[in-house]
Amino acid sequence: VARLAVYGRSEIDRNTIRIRFESVEGKEAGASAGENAVAGQGADELVQIIEFASTEGYEERVFDLERVAGLRKVTFLFLPGSRFDFGWFRFMR
Repeated sequence: VARLAVYGRSEIDRNTIRIRFESVEGKEAGASAGENAVAGQGADELVQIIEFASTEGYEERVFDLERVAGLRKVTFLFLPGSRFDFGWFRFMR
């Protein structure tokens, strides 16, 4: 994964979205684990953060991500106070 397209809308200035990548291959997390690991987490869980700014309607936005390797379970976490309508997402190289 190198880029992420998100289609959605937001009425507030900024929505912080945490994207958690959890290894489903046990402890084998891939070559980029050291770059992406968040303090207090093992190499089998990586978190990256994107900011989706306010929009009038639904829009597609593309975000650059740090490379993540291997088979992963992906979870999108929205911070309290977020007002975001999620349409879809797509990972790109």
